[in-house]
Amino acid sequence: MKQANNSSSNQFTKKIWITAFAMFSMFFGGGNFILPPQLGSKAESQWLIVALGFCLSAVAIPLLGVLAQAKLQGTMLDFGKKVYPKFGLIIGAVMYIICLTLPIPRTASVVYELSVAPVFSINPLLFNSLYFALVGYLCFNRNKIIGILGKYLTPLMLVIILFMIGKAIFFIDNQIPTSQATNLFATGLLEGYQTFDGIASIIIGGVITISLNMDSSLSFSQKKRITIYAGIISGISLFIIYIGFIYTGTILSSQFPEQATRSQILSGVSQHTLGQMGYLLLTTAVTIVCFTTAVGIITGAGDFFKTISGGTNKNYNIIVILSCIVGILLGKTGVEYIIKIAIPILVLIYPMVIMLIFLNLVSDKWTSTFIFRLVISITFLFSLPDFISALGITLPSWFSTIPLSRYNLAWVLPAFASWGIGILIQKRS
Repeated sequence: MKQANNSSSNQFTKKIWITAFAMFSMFFGGGNFILPPQLGSKAESQWLIVALGFCLSAVAIPLLGVLAQAKLQGTMLDFGKKVYPKFGLIIGAVMYIICLTLPIPRTASVVYELSVAPVFSINPLLFNSLYFALVGYLCFNRNKIIGILGKYLTPLMLVIILFMIGKAIFFIDNQIPTSQATNLFATGLLEGYQTFDGIASIIIGGVITISLNMDSSLSFSQKKRITIYAGIISGISLFIIYIGFIYTGTILSSQFPEQATRSQILSGVSQHTLGQMGYLLLTTAVTIVCFTTAVGIITGAGDFFKTISGGTNKNYNIIVILSCIVGILLGKTGVEYIIKIAIPILVLIYPMVIMLIFLNLVSDKWTSTFIFRLVISITFLFSLPDFISALGITLPSWFSTIPLSRYNLAWVLPAFASWGIGILIQKRS
Protein backbone atom coordinates (compact mmCIF):
# COMPACT_ATOMS: atom_id res chain seq x y z
CA MET A 1 0.00 0.00 0.00
CA LYS A 2 2.80 2.37 0.95
CA GLN A 3 4.58 1.65 -2.35
CA ALA A 4 1.36 2.41 -4.26
CA ASN A 5 0.98 5.71 -2.42
CA ASN A 6 4.60 6.65 -3.20
CA SER A 7 4.04 5.79 -6.87
CA SER A 8 0.90 7.93 -6.96
CA SER A 9 2.74 10.81 -5.27
CA ASN A 10 5.61 10.56 -7.75
CA GLN A 11 3.17 10.62 -10.67
CA PHE A 12 1.47 13.71 -9.22
CA THR A 13 4.82 15.47 -8.74
CA LYS A 14 5.85 14.53 -12.27
CA LYS A 15 2.57 15.98 -13.57
CA ILE A 16 3.30 19.25 -11.77
CA TRP A 17 6.74 19.57 -13.36
CA ILE A 18 5.48 18.62 -16.82
CA THR A 19 2.73 21.24 -16.53
CA ALA A 20 5.20 23.84 -15.24
CA PHE A 21 7.50 23.04 -18.14
CA ALA A 22 4.65 23.47 -20.64
CA MET A 23 3.49 26.70 -18.99
CA PHE A 24 7.00 28.19 -19.03
CA SER A 25 7.32 27.28 -22.72
CA MET A 26 4.09 29.12 -23.48
CA PHE A 27 5.14 32.24 -21.55
CA PHE A 28 8.71 32.50 -22.78
CA GLY A 29 8.87 33.91 -26.31
CA GLY A 30 11.02 36.23 -28.39
CA GLY A 31 10.00 39.38 -26.50
CA ASN A 32 11.11 37.83 -23.22
CA PHE A 33 14.60 37.52 -24.72
CA ILE A 34 15.05 41.02 -26.11
CA LEU A 35 13.44 43.24 -23.46
CA PRO A 36 15.39 42.71 -20.16
CA PRO A 37 19.02 43.27 -21.35
CA GLN A 38 18.16 46.67 -22.80
CA LEU A 39 16.47 47.70 -19.54
CA GLY A 40 19.61 46.85 -17.58
CA SER A 41 21.81 48.66 -20.09
CA LYS A 42 19.78 51.87 -19.75
CA ALA A 43 19.21 51.68 -15.98
CA GLU A 44 22.87 51.07 -15.07
CA SER A 45 23.35 51.58 -11.30
CA GLN A 46 19.58 51.75 -10.76
CA TRP A 47 18.99 48.37 -12.37
CA LEU A 48 17.21 46.95 -9.34
CA ILE A 49 14.48 49.61 -9.50
CA VAL A 50 13.74 48.96 -13.16
CA ALA A 51 13.88 45.19 -12.49
CA LEU A 52 11.22 45.49 -9.78
CA GLY A 53 8.89 47.38 -12.12
CA PHE A 54 9.47 44.90 -14.93
CA CYS A 55 8.94 41.82 -12.73
CA LEU A 56 5.74 43.30 -11.29
CA SER A 57 4.04 43.40 -14.69
CA ALA A 58 5.94 40.53 -16.38
CA VAL A 59 6.01 37.99 -13.50
CA ALA A 60 3.66 38.88 -10.63
CA ILE A 61 0.60 39.76 -12.74
CA PRO A 62 0.93 36.72 -15.06
CA LEU A 63 1.37 34.46 -12.01
CA LEU A 64 -1.78 35.90 -10.42
CA GLY A 65 -3.56 35.35 -13.76
CA VAL A 66 -2.66 31.66 -13.67
CA LEU A 67 -3.74 31.38 -10.01
CA ALA A 68 -7.06 33.04 -10.87
CA GLN A 69 -7.59 30.52 -13.67
CA ALA A 70 -6.73 27.71 -11.22
CA LYS A 71 -9.53 28.96 -8.96
CA LEU A 72 -11.96 29.55 -11.81
CA GLN A 73 -11.16 26.31 -13.70
CA GLY A 74 -12.71 27.81 -16.82
CA THR A 75 -11.70 29.34 -20.13
CA MET A 76 -10.98 32.86 -21.30
CA LEU A 77 -14.70 33.34 -21.99
CA ASP A 78 -15.47 32.76 -18.28
CA PHE A 79 -13.02 35.42 -17.13
CA GLY A 80 -15.17 38.42 -17.99
CA LYS A 81 -18.69 37.02 -18.04
CA LYS A 82 -19.52 38.51 -14.60
CA VAL A 83 -19.20 42.00 -16.09
CA TYR A 84 -21.76 41.24 -18.81
CA PRO A 85 -22.67 37.92 -20.43
CA LYS A 86 -21.00 38.97 -23.69
CA PHE A 87 -18.06 40.80 -22.08
CA GLY A 88 -15.96 37.63 -21.84
CA LEU A 89 -16.49 37.13 -25.55
CA ILE A 90 -15.55 40.75 -26.33
CA ILE A 91 -12.44 40.90 -24.14
CA GLY A 92 -11.33 37.50 -25.48
CA ALA A 93 -11.67 38.69 -29.06
CA VAL A 94 -9.82 41.93 -28.25
CA MET A 95 -6.95 40.03 -26.59
CA TYR A 96 -6.52 37.73 -29.57
CA ILE A 97 -6.67 40.64 -32.03
CA ILE A 98 -3.96 42.42 -30.01
CA CYS A 99 -1.80 39.29 -30.01
CA LEU A 100 -2.25 38.78 -33.75
CA THR A 101 -1.37 42.38 -34.64
CA LEU A 102 1.51 43.04 -32.23
CA PRO A 103 3.51 40.13 -30.73
CA ILE A 104 2.99 37.85 -33.74
CA PRO A 105 4.48 40.30 -36.30
CA ARG A 106 7.18 40.99 -33.71
CA THR A 107 8.27 37.33 -33.80
CA ALA A 108 9.24 37.76 -37.45
CA SER A 109 11.01 41.05 -36.69
CA VAL A 110 13.02 39.51 -33.85
CA VAL A 111 14.12 36.58 -36.02
CA TYR A 112 15.05 38.88 -38.89
CA GLU A 113 17.01 41.40 -36.80
CA LEU A 114 18.73 38.87 -34.57
CA SER A 115 19.34 35.86 -36.81
CA VAL A 116 18.93 36.78 -40.48
CA ALA A 117 19.98 40.41 -41.11
CA PRO A 118 23.50 40.03 -39.58
CA VAL A 119 24.24 37.10 -41.93
CA PHE A 120 22.14 37.43 -45.10
CA SER A 121 21.21 40.39 -47.30
CA ILE A 122 17.52 39.71 -47.74
CA ASN A 123 14.62 42.13 -47.95
CA PRO A 124 12.54 42.02 -44.71
CA LEU A 125 9.29 41.82 -46.69
CA LEU A 126 10.56 38.78 -48.60
CA PHE A 127 11.78 37.14 -45.39
CA ASN A 128 8.44 37.79 -43.65
CA SER A 129 6.59 36.27 -46.61
CA LEU A 130 8.68 33.09 -46.35
CA TYR A 131 8.40 33.05 -42.55
CA PHE A 132 4.61 33.37 -42.45
CA ALA A 133 4.14 31.03 -45.41
CA LEU A 134 5.74 28.29 -43.28
CA VAL A 135 3.79 29.42 -40.19
CA GLY A 136 0.54 29.27 -42.16
CA TYR A 137 1.39 25.84 -43.57
CA LEU A 138 1.87 24.42 -40.07
CA CYS A 139 -1.29 26.16 -38.81
CA PHE A 140 -3.26 24.35 -41.48
CA ASN A 141 -1.56 21.00 -40.95
CA ARG A 142 -1.00 21.08 -37.16
CA ASN A 143 2.37 19.43 -37.63
CA LYS A 144 3.63 17.59 -34.53
CA ILE A 145 7.15 18.85 -35.09
CA ILE A 146 6.25 22.03 -33.16
CA GLY A 147 5.58 20.00 -30.02
CA ILE A 148 8.78 18.00 -30.47
CA LEU A 149 10.88 21.11 -30.93
CA GLY A 150 9.27 22.75 -27.92
CA LYS A 151 9.87 19.71 -25.76
CA TYR A 152 13.63 19.70 -26.32
CA LEU A 153 14.17 23.37 -27.00
CA THR A 154 13.18 24.78 -23.60
CA PRO A 155 15.83 22.86 -21.60
CA LEU A 156 18.44 23.92 -24.19
CA MET A 157 17.32 27.53 -23.89
CA LEU A 158 17.44 27.43 -20.11
CA VAL A 159 20.98 26.00 -20.11
CA ILE A 160 22.18 28.65 -22.60
CA ILE A 161 20.47 31.51 -20.73
CA LEU A 162 21.67 30.44 -17.27
CA PHE A 163 25.21 29.92 -18.58
CA MET A 164 25.15 33.38 -20.16
CA ILE A 165 23.89 35.01 -16.96
CA GLY A 166 26.30 33.03 -14.76
CA LYS A 167 29.30 33.97 -16.88
CA ALA A 168 28.33 37.65 -16.83
CA ILE A 169 27.88 37.69 -13.05
CA PHE A 170 30.93 35.66 -12.03
CA PHE A 171 33.49 36.17 -14.79
CA ILE A 172 32.93 39.70 -16.14
CA ASP A 173 34.20 42.44 -13.85
CA ASN A 174 32.95 45.65 -15.47
CA GLN A 175 32.24 48.65 -13.28
CA ILE A 176 28.58 49.64 -13.35
CA PRO A 177 28.16 53.32 -14.39
CA THR A 178 26.16 55.68 -12.19
CA SER A 179 22.75 56.33 -13.70
CA GLN A 180 21.07 59.73 -14.01
CA ALA A 181 17.84 58.27 -15.40
CA THR A 182 14.51 59.02 -13.71
CA ASN A 183 11.13 57.30 -13.44
CA LEU A 184 12.76 53.91 -13.91
CA PHE A 185 10.10 51.94 -12.01
CA ALA A 186 7.44 53.10 -14.48
CA THR A 187 9.82 52.37 -17.37
CA GLY A 188 10.26 48.78 -16.17
CA LEU A 189 6.53 48.41 -15.55
CA LEU A 190 5.58 49.53 -19.08
CA GLU A 191 8.32 47.38 -20.61
CA GLY A 192 6.87 44.41 -18.74
CA TYR A 193 3.56 45.05 -20.49
CA GLN A 194 5.44 44.42 -23.76
CA THR A 195 5.93 40.75 -22.88
CA PHE A 196 2.12 40.43 -23.23
CA ASP A 197 2.32 37.79 -20.47
CA GLY A 198 -0.42 39.43 -18.37
CA ILE A 199 -2.82 38.96 -21.27
CA ALA A 200 -1.30 35.59 -22.12
CA SER A 201 -1.77 34.31 -18.56
CA ILE A 202 -5.54 34.21 -19.02
CA ILE A 203 -5.18 32.38 -22.33
CA ILE A 204 -2.48 30.02 -21.03
CA GLY A 205 -4.39 29.32 -17.82
CA GLY A 206 -7.39 28.32 -19.91
CA VAL A 207 -5.27 26.09 -22.13
CA ILE A 208 -3.76 24.35 -19.07
CA THR A 209 -7.23 23.88 -17.58
CA ILE A 210 -8.55 22.28 -20.77
CA SER A 211 -5.48 20.02 -21.00
CA LEU A 212 -5.82 18.84 -17.39
CA ASN A 213 -9.55 18.24 -17.85
CA MET A 214 -8.65 15.63 -20.47
CA ASP A 215 -7.06 13.51 -17.71
CA SER A 216 -10.04 11.79 -16.07
CA SER A 217 -7.84 10.39 -13.29
CA LEU A 218 -7.39 13.83 -11.73
CA SER A 219 -9.88 15.27 -9.25
CA PHE A 220 -10.93 18.93 -9.25
CA SER A 221 -8.67 19.74 -6.28
CA GLN A 222 -5.71 17.95 -7.89
CA LYS A 223 -6.11 19.93 -11.12
CA LYS A 224 -6.29 23.12 -9.09
CA ARG A 225 -3.14 22.24 -7.12
CA ILE A 226 -1.22 21.27 -10.28
CA THR A 227 -2.07 24.61 -11.91
CA ILE A 228 -1.09 26.57 -8.81
CA TYR A 229 2.24 24.78 -8.27
CA ALA A 230 3.08 24.91 -11.98
CA GLY A 231 2.32 28.64 -12.03
CA ILE A 232 4.58 29.27 -9.04
CA ILE A 233 7.45 27.27 -10.58
CA SER A 234 7.06 29.12 -13.90
CA GLY A 235 6.90 32.47 -12.12
CA ILE A 236 10.07 31.80 -10.11
CA SER A 237 11.88 30.67 -13.27
CA LEU A 238 10.85 33.81 -15.15
CA PHE A 239 11.86 36.00 -12.19
CA ILE A 240 15.36 34.49 -11.99
CA ILE A 241 15.91 34.81 -15.75
CA TYR A 242 14.62 38.40 -15.94
CA ILE A 243 16.69 39.58 -12.97
CA GLY A 244 19.76 37.83 -14.42
CA PHE A 245 19.22 39.27 -17.91
CA ILE A 246 18.70 42.81 -16.58
CA TYR A 247 21.82 42.58 -14.42
CA THR A 248 23.80 41.16 -17.35
CA GLY A 249 22.72 44.12 -19.47
CA THR A 250 23.82 46.42 -16.64
CA ILE A 251 27.28 44.87 -16.32
CA LEU A 252 27.87 45.18 -20.06
CA SER A 253 26.18 48.59 -20.52
CA SER A 254 29.48 50.31 -21.36
CA GLN A 255 29.87 48.02 -24.38
CA PHE A 256 26.85 49.41 -26.22
CA PRO A 257 26.21 52.79 -27.87
CA GLU A 258 23.43 54.89 -26.36
CA GLN A 259 21.12 54.38 -29.37
CA ALA A 260 21.56 50.58 -29.54
CA THR A 261 18.32 48.72 -30.17
CA ARG A 262 17.00 45.88 -28.02
CA SER A 263 18.02 43.30 -30.63
CA GLN A 264 21.54 44.76 -30.90
CA ILE A 265 22.00 44.70 -27.12
CA LEU A 266 20.85 41.08 -26.86
CA SER A 267 23.24 40.13 -29.68
CA GLY A 268 26.08 41.96 -27.95
CA VAL A 269 25.34 40.38 -24.57
CA SER A 270 25.33 36.87 -26.04
CA GLN A 271 28.56 37.42 -27.96
CA HIS A 272 30.37 38.89 -24.94
CA THR A 273 29.33 36.00 -22.70
CA LEU A 274 29.12 32.98 -25.02
CA GLY A 275 31.31 33.82 -28.00
CA GLN A 276 30.34 33.19 -31.61
CA MET A 277 29.25 29.56 -31.15
CA GLY A 278 27.07 30.42 -28.18
CA TYR A 279 25.58 33.28 -30.14
CA LEU A 280 24.62 30.89 -32.94
CA LEU A 281 22.95 28.57 -30.41
CA LEU A 282 21.05 31.47 -28.89
CA THR A 283 19.83 32.82 -32.23
CA THR A 284 18.72 29.31 -33.21
CA ALA A 285 16.76 28.98 -29.98
CA VAL A 286 15.20 32.43 -30.39
CA THR A 287 14.23 31.63 -33.98
CA ILE A 288 12.44 28.40 -33.09
CA VAL A 289 10.77 29.95 -30.02
CA CYS A 290 9.44 32.84 -32.12
CA PHE A 291 8.25 30.43 -34.79
CA THR A 292 6.46 28.09 -32.39
CA THR A 293 4.91 31.08 -30.58
CA ALA A 294 3.50 32.39 -33.87
CA VAL A 295 2.04 28.99 -34.79
CA GLY A 296 0.57 28.51 -31.31
CA ILE A 297 -1.16 31.89 -31.05
CA ILE A 298 -2.49 31.87 -34.62
CA THR A 299 -3.94 28.36 -34.24
CA GLY A 300 -5.40 29.36 -30.85
CA ALA A 301 -6.97 32.46 -32.37
CA GLY A 302 -8.28 30.43 -35.30
CA ASP A 303 -9.91 27.95 -32.91
CA PHE A 304 -11.37 30.79 -30.78
CA PHE A 305 -13.00 32.62 -33.67
CA LYS A 306 -14.07 29.33 -35.22
CA THR A 307 -15.87 28.40 -31.98
CA ILE A 308 -17.70 31.70 -31.54
CA SER A 309 -18.78 31.85 -35.19
CA GLY A 310 -20.41 28.45 -35.55
CA GLY A 311 -17.50 26.04 -35.67
CA THR A 312 -16.81 26.03 -39.42
CA ASN A 313 -13.32 25.30 -40.75
CA LYS A 314 -13.78 28.08 -43.30
CA ASN A 315 -13.62 30.69 -40.52
CA TYR A 316 -10.51 29.06 -39.08
CA ASN A 317 -8.81 29.22 -42.49
CA ILE A 318 -9.77 32.88 -42.94
CA ILE A 319 -8.28 33.83 -39.55
CA VAL A 320 -5.02 31.99 -40.32
CA ILE A 321 -4.67 33.67 -43.72
CA LEU A 322 -5.50 37.15 -42.41
CA SER A 323 -3.12 36.70 -39.46
CA CYS A 324 -0.26 35.74 -41.77
CA ILE A 325 -0.93 38.70 -44.08
CA VAL A 326 -0.97 41.11 -41.12
CA GLY A 327 2.23 39.51 -39.83
CA ILE A 328 3.98 40.01 -43.18
CA LEU A 329 2.97 43.69 -43.45
CA LEU A 330 3.55 44.73 -39.82
CA GLY A 331 6.60 42.53 -39.29
CA LYS A 332 8.65 44.54 -41.81
CA THR A 333 8.30 47.68 -39.65
CA GLY A 334 10.82 46.26 -37.12
CA VAL A 335 10.90 45.40 -33.43
CA GLU A 336 11.31 48.96 -32.15
CA TYR A 337 8.37 50.31 -34.16
CA ILE A 338 6.04 47.49 -33.09
CA ILE A 339 6.97 48.07 -29.44
CA LYS A 340 6.33 51.80 -29.86
CA ILE A 341 2.85 51.41 -31.37
CA ALA A 342 1.94 48.79 -28.76
CA ILE A 343 2.34 51.18 -25.81
CA PRO A 344 -0.98 53.10 -26.15
CA ILE A 345 -2.96 49.89 -26.64
CA LEU A 346 -1.33 48.16 -23.69
CA VAL A 347 -1.81 51.04 -21.22
CA LEU A 348 -5.51 50.97 -22.10
CA ILE A 349 -6.10 47.20 -22.03
CA TYR A 350 -3.69 46.00 -19.32
CA PRO A 351 -5.38 47.76 -16.36
CA MET A 352 -8.70 46.04 -17.13
CA VAL A 353 -6.92 42.69 -17.51
CA ILE A 354 -5.16 43.20 -14.17
CA MET A 355 -8.40 44.07 -12.34
CA LEU A 356 -10.20 41.11 -13.93
CA ILE A 357 -7.40 38.90 -12.59
CA PHE A 358 -7.80 40.30 -9.06
CA LEU A 359 -11.60 40.09 -9.13
CA ASN A 360 -11.54 36.47 -10.27
CA LEU A 361 -8.80 35.58 -7.79
CA VAL A 362 -10.46 36.67 -4.53
CA SER A 363 -13.25 34.91 -2.66
CA ASP A 364 -16.74 35.30 -4.12
CA LYS A 365 -17.89 37.13 -0.98
CA TRP A 366 -15.77 40.12 -2.04
CA THR A 367 -17.26 40.32 -5.52
CA SER A 368 -20.58 40.38 -7.34
CA THR A 369 -21.88 41.30 -10.78
CA PHE A 370 -22.33 44.88 -9.54
CA ILE A 371 -18.74 45.07 -8.25
CA PHE A 372 -17.33 43.59 -11.47
CA ARG A 373 -19.17 46.18 -13.54
CA LEU A 374 -18.27 49.09 -11.26
CA VAL A 375 -14.56 48.27 -10.97
CA ILE A 376 -14.00 47.53 -14.67
CA SER A 377 -15.89 50.70 -15.69
CA ILE A 378 -13.85 52.91 -13.35
CA THR A 379 -10.60 51.20 -14.39
CA PHE A 380 -11.37 51.81 -18.06
CA LEU A 381 -12.32 55.44 -17.39
CA PHE A 382 -9.08 56.24 -15.53
CA SER A 383 -6.98 54.36 -18.09
CA LEU A 384 -8.13 56.70 -20.86
CA PRO A 385 -5.81 59.60 -19.84
CA ASP A 386 -2.76 57.29 -19.95
CA PHE A 387 -3.92 56.09 -23.36
CA ILE A 388 -4.32 59.68 -24.60
CA SER A 389 -0.92 60.64 -23.18
CA ALA A 390 0.72 57.62 -24.84
CA LEU A 391 -0.66 58.88 -28.17
CA GLY A 392 1.41 62.05 -27.68
CA ILE A 393 -1.52 64.31 -26.77
CA THR A 394 -0.89 66.76 -23.91
CA LEU A 395 -3.21 66.28 -20.94
CA PRO A 396 -4.67 69.08 -18.79
CA SER A 397 -2.53 70.07 -15.80
CA TRP A 398 -5.10 68.75 -13.31
CA PHE A 399 -4.39 65.18 -14.40
CA SER A 400 -0.98 65.30 -12.72
CA THR A 401 -2.73 65.69 -9.35
CA ILE A 402 -4.11 62.14 -9.55
CA PRO A 403 -1.93 59.86 -7.40
CA LEU A 404 0.53 57.69 -9.37
CA SER A 405 -0.26 59.48 -12.65
CA ARG A 406 3.45 60.17 -13.23
CA TYR A 407 3.98 56.39 -13.32
CA ASN A 408 1.14 55.79 -15.83
CA LEU A 409 -0.81 54.21 -12.97
CA ALA A 410 -3.55 56.80 -12.44
CA TRP A 411 -6.11 54.00 -12.61
CA VAL A 412 -4.81 52.04 -9.61
CA LEU A 413 -6.28 53.98 -6.65
CA PRO A 414 -9.65 54.71 -8.33
CA ALA A 415 -9.99 51.04 -9.31
CA PHE A 416 -9.35 49.69 -5.81
CA ALA A 417 -11.32 52.55 -4.19
CA SER A 418 -14.35 51.72 -6.36
CA TRP A 419 -13.96 48.09 -5.31
CA GLY A 420 -14.09 49.09 -1.64
CA ILE A 421 -17.07 51.35 -2.25
CA GLY A 422 -18.83 48.56 -4.13
CA ILE A 423 -18.33 46.20 -1.17
CA LEU A 424 -19.82 48.79 1.24
CA ILE A 425 -22.81 49.39 -1.03
CA GLN A 426 -23.34 45.66 -1.38
CA LYS A 427 -23.26 45.11 2.41
CA ARG A 428 -25.76 47.92 3.03
CA SER A 429 -28.08 46.54 0.38
